[in-house]
Amino acid sequence: MTGYPESHLVPFFGSTSASNMLSLSDRERLESSQLLHCPDDFFFDMLPINPEVPPEGLVLTSNHRKPNPKVLISRTPTQTNWSSRSRVSQACKACRELKTKCSGHRPACHRCIDLGIDCNYSERKRELDNKRMEDLSAHIGMLENLLRDLYPKLDSSSAQQIDQTLKKISDHDRARLALPSLAETCNSSKAPSAAASYTEEDFNRNGELQALGFVGEHSEMAWLYKIKCTLDQASTTSLPSQDDFSRSSIASIDYYKNNWEMEVHDKINVLERPEKTVADRLIDTYFRIIHPSFPIIGKTTFLGQHRSLNVYSTARPGKQWLAIMNLMFAIAAMHLLPTQKTAECDETPHKVFFSRGWVLSMDKTSLRDHSSLQQVQVEGLAAFYLLTCGQVNRSWKCCGIAICSALAMGLNLRIESQTVAPLSKEIRYRVWWALYVLDTSLAEITGRPPRISEAFCTTPLPLPFEEGDLHSRLLHKDFDDKAARSWLDYNLLDNMRRNSPINDQTEDESLGCLTPRKRSLNKDDNDAFTVPESPQPSDSLCFSYGLGLTILIREVIENLYAPGTAHKAWVEVNIAIDSLNIKANNWLASLPAPYQFQKICVAGPLRRQISRLAFQFYSTKLLITQPCLGRLIHSSAEVSNAPEIPSDPMAEICIQAACQLLDLLPNEPNLTWLYGIIPWWSALHYLMQAITIMLTRLFVRTTVGTIDTNGVSLKLEKALGWLKALSKVDISAQKAWLVSSDIISRQKYLNSD
Repeated sequence: MTGYPESHLVPFFGSTSASNMLSLSDRERLESSQLLHCPDDFFFDMLPINPEVPPEGLVLTSNHRKPNPKVLISRTPTQTNWSSRSRVSQACKACRELKTKCSGHRPACHRCIDLGIDCNYSERKRELDNKRMEDLSAHIGMLENLLRDLYPKLDSSSAQQIDQTLKKISDHDRARLALPSLAETCNSSKAPSAAASYTEEDFNRNGELQALGFVGEHSEMAWLYKIKCTLDQASTTSLPSQDDFSRSSIASIDYYKNNWEMEVHDKINVLERPEKTVADRLIDTYFRIIHPSFPIIGKTTFLGQHRSLNVYSTARPGKQWLAIMNLMFAIAAMHLLPTQKTAECDETPHKVFFSRGWVLSMDKTSLRDHSSLQQVQVEGLAAFYLLTCGQVNRSWKCCGIAICSALAMGLNLRIESQTVAPLSKEIRYRVWWALYVLDTSLAEITGRPPRISEAFCTTPLPLPFEEGDLHSRLLHKDFDDKAARSWLDYNLLDNMRRNSPINDQTEDESLGCLTPRKRSLNKDDNDAFTVPESPQPSDSLCFSYGLGLTILIREVIENLYAPGTAHKAWVEVNIAIDSLNIKANNWLASLPAPYQFQKICVAGPLRRQISRLAFQFYSTKLLITQPCLGRLIHSSAEVSNAPEIPSDPMAEICIQAACQLLDLLPNEPNLTWLYGIIPWWSALHYLMQAITIMLTRLFVRTTVGTIDTNGVSLKLEKALGWLKALSKVDISAQKAWLVSSDIISRQKYLNSD
């Protein structure tokens, strides 16, 4: 026989009748054979393809019958799908435990359905990884929120460590980490930070843009321009063919006199001087109004030289000294012009004085000559005069020249030379810090970065004593200037930079100021310094505390408005805002008792000093918190149908600071008060800061329960009233009033629609 052995032949099941089944002998032989121990598939593999035709070589014995041509139905149970030979990607838990083949069907396989048991599948590796990633993302979000809550309560070292850790996280690709909870917290896609790393203007296009120059994000002009652009976008019906709405240039909101010509009379007698009474009045005005905020001139030295010039008619001072005197006259005459109608202030005498000072030291030979201390003072005074005239772009440029000259002389470094007298050292220190303050003020107005790097500055803070008193102190053998400077650093800078409330000061009622407890000069030394006599309130002490705010302003610009901030997540920016706000509050808490403007009435002999510190403080608060309010504009696509936006605590602090700044002004505009009490050259800057914040608050619809809208409207009316009164004597204020009125009229028009 060919094919298979006889004992292993498989009969064909042709019918369900007993006659077509195997005989008893064949059945016994089949049961005793090894085929019963083979897999079920083996029988089907050995069946012929055509059931009616036996395979070639297969001989049927006598015990076999001819196949029935009818349809054949096997008595063997029908195979289910779950026992098929196809592979499944994953078996259920029951089949895996029994090590049996699983059909892989979901939610239950065929075998579990037949047996009536629960069918469960374990999660796949990819699903497990995704779930673990989601859990890790949620945990990271919780930890970052915890760090954000604890950050203001930590000490400086711990806070710095958190800053460095968050910076490392921000340097990596956050999208690759897949942190949905962090992205939800930051909300960076809906509300980007205020800083921008690009410019959309061509400042070489026309004269107006060249006159204005670049305006950065920390300028109130940029805040106002952003509101105007949003209003223009809401009021413009864009056509499908238009790529973007047409908008005006940023030069349209330039309310300073940058595009005015700088008048300098070349043919002028530079040796001519005003009468003695006029000169004395101008000098007295300068040292009474300008010098406390801008001590670039040694008062004692200059007054002595000026008296000698009046006594000795044959005295021939140098050109630079004469330039300094004429520039001081020009600044003082600029102050007297709006409020005083006197013979010496008719027409424009300040232009005459400025022309003399410019021709004497700044014209033609200024770039050829080497730097000197008097030349630094001349350039600084020229920059300050241009600021008072409203030509902030030229002032910023001239201030940069003065800073370069100061750097060339090493005024940014501490002086250890034994040939320099102590009083001369102090005058040089004050020259440097005066330029530092002027540069920061111009950076605020123009929105440009400050040009003095803290990393290259070791000049100590000026001593908080008046020059006349300071001269006698420096000559006294028991006076320790290092201890006095350490006292100032501790009270001003160390307390301000803490991230916790100030709790290490005691009030000395006899001195009327805060006296520090003993503090070690370094961590390894237990010796502590004490100042036998705390400085009394004075213009120099006020300047020192104002300098603390100036240093903080530079830190604000670097951390919140630098181009790199645009790439930071909002949670990091918000942490920086919280930290800077705490530093501002610590500065306020460290003020001596006579300067606590929130607790005392701004009156009396210290009203100028108190008002100067108060205006600068609230302006700093606005600079810190403005990004929290400004970012809400991005959430309002349409002005008229803008949804209500949840209130931000820092945005509310920003609005409160603007209201408190306006509360410092009398209810009725009084220019005599304004020019006599606060730095009038910064009055327009302060007013426009507050007005812009009020307009932003009215522009953004916040939830009920925040600052009352009616109260904000009343504050805005008060600010506009002061601005209109100031516009009668100041062209820059007049332009600012027109710009503000135009934006208010547009906003009212859109709201009426």
